[in-house]
Amino acid sequence: MLPENFQYDGYQWQVLKRYLLEVKETKVGLLVKATDHDESNRIRGALSMLSQILALEETAKQTQGR
Repeated sequence: MLPENFQYDGYQWQVLKRYLLEVKETKVGLLVKATDHDESNRIRGALSMLSQILALEETAKQTQGR
């Protein structure tokens, strides 16, 4: 469920989005270097959550008919 009043075009979202993209990039690097299956799965889970959060912007745009 998307927050109805969240502003994806605002400054706060842009700062948060930039941070999430940086974290995602770091996690991808960690995934490449992962040494065991459990560590790899934890990183994949984090990447999945980051992707879901980042996708909220596009979903909101589609919902609002932009």
